[in-house]
Amino acid sequence: MLAALARFIRLDRLARDRRGVSAVEFALIAPLLIALYMGAAQISLALSADRKVSGAALIVADLAAQRDTITNAQIADYFAGGRAMTAPFDGSGLALRISSVRMDPDGNVFLDWSVADGMAPAEAAPALPADLLAPGSSVIIVDAEMPFTTAFGDLFGSPVTLRDTAWLRPRRSGHVTNTSEPTGGVEAPPVELLPDPEPEPQPEPEPEPEPEPEPEPDPAPPPESDPEPVHCPPGHRRQGRC
Repeated sequence: MLAALARFIRLDRLARDRRGVSAVEFALIAPLLIALYMGAAQISLALSADRKVSGAALIVADLAAQRDTITNAQIADYFAGGRAMTAPFDGSGLALRISSVRMDPDGNVFLDWSVADGMAPAEAAPALPADLLAPGSSVIIVDAEMPFTTAFGDLFGSPVTLRDTAWLRPRRSGHVTNTSEPTGGVEAPPVELLPDPEPEPQPEPEPEPEPEPEPEPDPAPPPESDPEPVHCPPGHRRQGRC
C-alpha cells in the first residue's frame, strides 16, 4: 500500500514537472521545419533547372531560324550548345528535337523535316496555335526534355521530367531547308510548293536634271569719247560765230 502510494506521488510530480518542455517541443517540430527548408531549396533548384531547359530550347531554335539552309552536322552543334546552356546542371540527359513545319499555298500544314537526339523524331506536324502560319510560311519547333532528380529522389520515386517547347519563324527566308533530309518531309502532300517570293526590285532613282546654264551678261557699252574740239578762226571767235 505504501509502495503504491509512493509511485503515485512520483508520477504526480512527473506530471507537474515543466522542465524540458522546450526540448520536447523542438524535437516534435524540428523534423517538420527541416523538411520545409529542404523542400523549399529543392523547389528553387527545380525552377532554376526548368529555366535552363527553356533557355536551351530557345537558343537552338534561334540558331536554326537564322539560316536558310541547314545540315544535320550543324544541328548536332546546336544541340551541344543547348546542353552547355544547362550548366551548372548536368546537361547530358537533355533530349532535344528540332522540326520544321510548313503550310502550303492551299493552307495544308505538314511536317517538312525533323531531327532529334535523345528522343524520337516527330512523325507528324504538331497542333499549332491559330494564326501562327500563313500560306507559304513555316515555323521552327524545338522540344526539350531533361530529368531532374531531387535530394529526396529515393523517397519520391522516379525523377521529375522538365519539358519546354520553343517556336520561332525563320528570319532570312520563308522556310529553313535541311540539305541532309529528303525534301518535302515525311508528311508532305502531293502538291508543288511555290518558291520563296523574290524581293521586289527597287526602282532606279531618277537622274537629277542638269542645271540650266546661266545667261551670259550683256557686254558693257564702250565708253563715250570726248568730242573733238572745233577749230575756230580768230575772226569768227570775235564775231561770236564759234
